[in-house]
Amino acid sequence: AITMVDGTVLNAGSGTITLVGDGVALGQLVSTNASSSAVSINANAGAVSDVNVAALNVNAAAGRLTITNATNVGSGNALETAVNELDVNSTSGNIQIAESDAVGVVRLATTLGNIDLATSNGTITVLGTGAGVSTTGAGTVSLDANGATADLAVNALVSSVNGQITLAADREVSFATGTMVQSTAGALSVTADADASAAGTGGAI
Repeated sequence: AITMVDGTVLNAGSGTITLVGDGVALGQLVSTNASSSAVSINANAGAVSDVNVAALNVNAAAGRLTITNATNVGSGNALETAVNELDVNSTSGNIQIAESDAVGVVRLATTLGNIDLATSNGTITVLGTGAGVSTTGAGTVSLDANGATADLAVNALVSSVNGQITLAADREVSFATGTMVQSTAGALSVTADADASAAGTGGAI
């Protein structure tokens, strides 16, 4: 396992960061790298958790955060990120991420767990070139774009089997032509103008 204590910072400058361990407890990772491999974490069937009290866990504003082979990502204490793109594959358990600004979702996927992504001040774009957002069983999905100009753009599949799917934005929620949002037995909630500011095109979907 890799265990960073509160306050520990790994700063790669413009280089990439790769962590491989049987579970990873994150302090802070910093990189200005703008590639799809800016920050990569392979948890080898362990959890990826937040041990930083105040600071971001991953600060790679121009690059992608990739997490693979995890069982729980930020479960119970959301990972705090400032990244350009997210690609997170948890073999089981929850995925909870608090992103500081706008972010593109390449993939958020888990089995029998809940997925919760929220921005503090920025748009969430589920990228049409990615694999979308998916969970199984009673796992729920929540995508929440906060901020006066924050939209939620769904351009790829968002799915559960029996869990609720909640999509919200403080401005607009949009769906690309042919995009599917699907839960076989769970409820679906879509809220535009979630902050009741009447921003966007009438705050409409």
